[in-house]
Amino acid sequence: MATVMIEGTDGGVLINWKDRPLIVTCDHCIRKKSVKVTYKDKYTEYLPCIFREKMNDVAIIQGNRKHGKMAELVEEYTNTSVTLVHHHPRPFSQSCGKTYKNFTHSCGSYWGSSGSPLYTKTGQVMGIHESWDDETCKRYLINCETLRNVLNDFEFTIK
Repeated sequence: MATVMIEGTDGGVLINWKDRPLIVTCDHCIRKKSVKVTYKDKYTEYLPCIFREKMNDVAIIQGNRKHGKMAELVEEYTNTSVTLVHHHPRPFSQSCGKTYKNFTHSCGSYWGSSGSPLYTKTGQVMGIHESWDDETCKRYLINCETLRNVLNDFEFTIK
């Protein structure tokens, strides 16, 4: 899987965005301009955070395609229930859940899961875990449509 650990506590996902390796995570996981990234093979390096979008809570880190498989975003986000696999970088375990509405999911995720990808059974990224409400136990995700929009904004700003 393309899951990475950010700063030793949160998650992220290495994606292939127009033949460019990028790591997508939640903006609230980023504390510095240079970010400690640990890949599944335990290789660790510091990479620059190259774009932050606070409104949608998304950050983009320059990725490294040498360490880990890159994932693709689902082509189209739907509001229908779809079985997902949540892949948290610590300790690289998996649990299953389903989406219920536009931005919620029920994968086993808690504090420290922010930025961790939600994969479809075919290995595509449906979104990333963003937060959970401890009063309602609802878990929220940033869906792939939002991620794609932020990635397009990033691409526009670097031209």
